[in-house]
Amino acid sequence: MKLTIAEKELIDGINQRAANAAAMYKACKQNARNASTMAENAGAELGETI
Repeated sequence: MKLTIAEKELIDGINQRAANAAAMYKACKQNARNASTMAENAGAELGETI
């Protein structure tokens, strides 16, 4: 099956969106880890001051 240029561009666009979504997921996961660590640190600091 031979694809037209438009079909190839469409597939490239979909692949790019998928790659962007994967990168966003990875960044969100990292942000969640960072937030969790910050919350733990804040809790530890509160524990020290009380």
